[in-house]
Amino acid sequence: MNRYIIDGLIADLHNGKRIVIVAPTVRQSSFAFRTIADAMSNDEAVSKIRRANGQESITTHTGGYLTFIAVSMYGGRGFYADTVVALSPGQMTDKQVLALLSYTRVTQAELIQA
Repeated sequence: MNRYIIDGLIADLHNGKRIVIVAPTVRQSSFAFRTIADAMSNDEAVSKIRRANGQESITTHTGGYLTFIAVSMYGGRGFYADTVVALSPGQMTDKQVLALLSYTRVTQAELIQA
């Protein structure tokens, strides 16, 4: 995940958007969380950074919510978002990539493949 994507995600969080980051593995999901949590550690808009293993999330005072899931662990059920970021979609099966569409059916979500 490059800094342009991170900066864009942080801007969306400040604007109160719900974001789901989907990674093929728990390890990649945890790495993405640590990267963004470190970038937001001194951000005054952050109300909570949840570091529970497998349930990492960041919440802002503006209503923004960022959660991280690994397709290999949860399959991504029960989440909805304004923005869905698929990390390394080339490492996911076709079925897993198609499952990302379930996020966009509830709301008009933006799907970013990073």
